[in-house]
Amino acid sequence: TVKKLRLSKALRIPEGTTVSDACCRMATPRVDA
Repeated sequence: TVKKLRLSKALRIPEGTTVSDACCRMATPRVDA
């Protein structure tokens, strides 16, 4: 589900990053994978 995806991805997001920034990172392909 979308909630599970958001939760799992939110865990990878370091504290301090804004929600909008996180959404942008999820929308754009990870170049620095």
